[in-house]
Amino acid sequence: MKVVMVEPNKPAYITEIGDDYKSLHDAVGGLIEPIYFLHERGVVMVGNEEAKLLGMEGNRRFGDSIVAGPFIICGDRGDDFCSLTDEQCEKYVRQFAEPEQITRQEVEDDMKIEISFFLRGADMKNTVVITLDDKKVQALKMYLSEKKTSLDEQLSNYAEQLYGKIVPQNVRDYIDMTAKQQGAAKPKNASTRPNNQP
Repeated sequence: MKVVMVEPNKPAYITEIGDDYKSLHDAVGGLIEPIYFLHERGVVMVGNEEAKLLGMEGNRRFGDSIVAGPFIICGDRGDDFCSLTDEQCEKYVRQFAEPEQITRQEVEDDMKIEISFFLRGADMKNTVVITLDDKKVQALKMYLSEKKTSLDEQLSNYAEQLYGKIVPQNVRDYIDMTAKQQGAAKPKNASTRPNNQP
């Protein structure tokens, strides 16, 4: 089938591969997965599911996400993949004609989300870092936005609920009391006047 191949640090180009699993596996260098960043019905990207875990180079950016490793663009009939039309081939060769410079650190950062939240009664900010596949993060953000909420808000609420569930009441009370005492002990900014003023 006729596809557009997009590799890291290279312009996209048209090529032909088989439509069987082995051909797709060889094209992307491992386990295949459909990637739905293109907004054209009947067209799909196919990339390597483990690209970032395997340390493959960053390829192209799609909004806030990065696709690592090689990927192909082909037709999608729903049950199987198929060739692109000549017009589609030309379209995507133009779209991905310019390679993008993506650092290894950017790829690693794209594999995780960082959430920051305030524990109830605490006087300091604690940052919790969790690792979650970027496509899962994008899906969460999309469906949470439909519910008029955000991932940060939900995770922060969950952290507070977990804190109340796991930490004993007497410990929570002590933490609250300590935080209030620390807040009361902070010196207030005194206003100063120049020495030559009464």
